[in-house]
Amino acid sequence: MNLLDEFGQYFELVKANSPRLLGEVHWLRKQVFEIEHQFEPHKSAIDENIIDPYEHRSVSCLLNHRRSGHAAATVRLVLPASADKNYWFPAEDLFENQLIQSGFEIPQHYRETTAELSRLAVSKRFRNRPGEAQVSHGMATTNHPLESIPSENQRRRHPFIILGLLRGAIQLSKENGIKHWLAVMDPALLRALRYFGMDFYRVCQPKEYHSSQTIFPSP
Repeated sequence: MNLLDEFGQYFELVKANSPRLLGEVHWLRKQVFEIEHQFEPHKSAIDENIIDPYEHRSVSCLLNHRRSGHAAATVRLVLPASADKNYWFPAEDLFENQLIQSGFEIPQHYRETTAELSRLAVSKRFRNRPGEAQVSHGMATTNHPLESIPSENQRRRHPFIILGLLRGAIQLSKENGIKHWLAVMDPALLRALRYFGMDFYRVCQPKEYHSSQTIFPSP
């Protein structure tokens, strides 16, 4: 049995294609980004910090823990805006000055097949190994990616969640004609994605944003 098959014994990948499932996505983001890590001002309800201006052209998926029924993690793809040829992705807004300095610009013919990988969040109850609780994506900053995969007698502590989220993002990409990803990430997440064959490269200098992060497109 391979890693993905084992993963499927513990988790179910669900496309957030209904108001109820989107509500679960938004609530998990709120828990991780506002309440746990205080990346955004905490408010009592789901607000514009969680449902941002890019949400209307985004697709998301959920990773649900089969035994408990809890939402374990989520990831979002911000899709190209076909009706507006002058649209930007969130990373382009955030890193505008750095991108101008580096001279990087997404070619127009690539934009139609490019999406931004964003809002990757793992519930605190599934970030219980050393170093994982401090980061929203659950990738410890000091470990090799495979060190987060539990041994045979630790499987009940949940397999490697990032692999399931990648699978979800790939499925969403195929369904929407996406061939290239853009992302803002820290070194630990970049290291994990590269280990699993996601070939990202840096196009501008790092910027302090929730932690030291940089914009990375995939070819």
